[in-house]
Amino acid sequence: MFGTLHVRTGAWLMAVLSCAGSVLLIPVWAAAAAGSAQTYDATAVRRERNLDHWDAETFCAYLGIDPVTLQALPATGKDPRDAVDQYAGIDAAVMFYAQWDTNSHSIAPTWDAVATHLQAGTKEANVIMALFDCEKDQTHLALCSLAGITHYPTFIFVGAGPFHDNDIVTRTILGPDKSAGPAGKAKLRRTVKYQGSFQYGDEILDWVRAMHGLSTWHTRTANNALLKFIRHGIFRLFFGGAVQKKKVSTTSLPVGVPPSLGGPTRSSSSTTTTASSSSSSAADQTEINQLKTQVELSEKGKKEFERAATHGTLLIDAQLFPRNPPAQLWTPSANTTDTTNPEDTPLSSSSTFVDVFTVMDETHSWEARPTSFTAKPEHQILRSCVLELSLDYCTRLSAHKTQEFLDELFAATGGDESKYPPLSEMEANLKEKIGSAEPFCVIFDTCLAQDFPSTNGCQPTTCPFQNEATCRYLTACFDDTIATEYAKALKFVPEDGKYQDVFDTDKKTSQPTTSNSQTDESAKKTGAWGF
Repeated sequence: MFGTLHVRTGAWLMAVLSCAGSVLLIPVWAAAAAGSAQTYDATAVRRERNLDHWDAETFCAYLGIDPVTLQALPATGKDPRDAVDQYAGIDAAVMFYAQWDTNSHSIAPTWDAVATHLQAGTKEANVIMALFDCEKDQTHLALCSLAGITHYPTFIFVGAGPFHDNDIVTRTILGPDKSAGPAGKAKLRRTVKYQGSFQYGDEILDWVRAMHGLSTWHTRTANNALLKFIRHGIFRLFFGGAVQKKKVSTTSLPVGVPPSLGGPTRSSSSTTTTASSSSSSAADQTEINQLKTQVELSEKGKKEFERAATHGTLLIDAQLFPRNPPAQLWTPSANTTDTTNPEDTPLSSSSTFVDVFTVMDETHSWEARPTSFTAKPEHQILRSCVLELSLDYCTRLSAHKTQEFLDELFAATGGDESKYPPLSEMEANLKEKIGSAEPFCVIFDTCLAQDFPSTNGCQPTTCPFQNEATCRYLTACFDDTIATEYAKALKFVPEDGKYQDVFDTDKKTSQPTTSNSQTDESAKKTGAWGF
């Protein structure tokens, strides 16, 4: 459950990156808010600015794949009617990604910038730059496997080919994959993988240009067209044709399957008006779908921020008015000191409250790990909440103590880093400062790595924090709203469910059954998690 804290932090960061760079990939916070399901229409082939979003059919058309069998088409066929791999006459550079991959999100703005610089998607450029989600569904996953995608992101250029990405000597010594480079050898005809660094946009830009140049050379020198290329290519250099200033093209390349490979044509001599109207209508519908998607994402983002604001308010409120656990979770035992505090009663220096760690100990919630099949949902919820909020506090404390330490060091040395002590000494001093403030925070990482065993002080029976405000802060885990969020995250209740539902489920599963049919019916009511 610790991942929840990290996901929230990472989600905020990726949202900033996505908004600052582009809207290429669905923002991570929207994906997190919607669960694992996709929240946009990934099947709709579309062009956003200079980037195309491909579906499986478009992928198959450009890369020479049979859309039915999902197998690579041969270069030639025995029968003229056989389907063969054909070059569309348009080059394509494709970024293969997965929505969960943070590297894909971080490189997306660069990919977008390269596409804009090259005017991708225009007839003047004659190159399409596209995105393909490898893990959208099983078909996409199979196609990416066929293309040799082993990591994300992977860039592949598709052109007239062939592209020779290794030589016979290195191929013999290192093998076909290693000799091609870190991304491995391309698996399909007319394709080549990018083997450089993702950190340098100029390097990616140069690679696309170089591959496009090679593809153009193959096209113009094929079928004894060398003299034609010389007449229309090299001679134009001397008459200004190729050195004129580049103009922004207003003529777009087809979106989706190109007409040369069986895609819809834009117009014909007899149906120009009808086709133009149809194309305009399709473009309008695409724009409407995009706007709907943006509205949906905005709504989901709004709800997520509202939930975060409510969460923060409840945490603050718990410090002022500590919460009491529900009776179904815990009641004081005979040997438990009465530490209850009336709900919504302000604390004074002499006031007491229910210690969350005492409840953890007496309900055996320390052992309610996610892998346990016998632990009750309410105990897993409490354990996850307490440990995550403890981690949050220790992280904040470490940040404050680190800043204090650096400020002291700066004042003592006048900002001269050469006078700083060795790193190992600095780490020891910082650990000592944190330990003097909160000893439990020092051992927290070790306990976390061991999943909080019953030894080494990892399962305290009373609040281990010296800051009393933190102990009050942790009573937020008794709040119904906070507990509901954890219940949903742990899949104990549906999205429209409540924390109290887990106790109703316990009652249902504790009732004896007298027949198999009754057992089956009870299992259906308790939900897929089966408690």
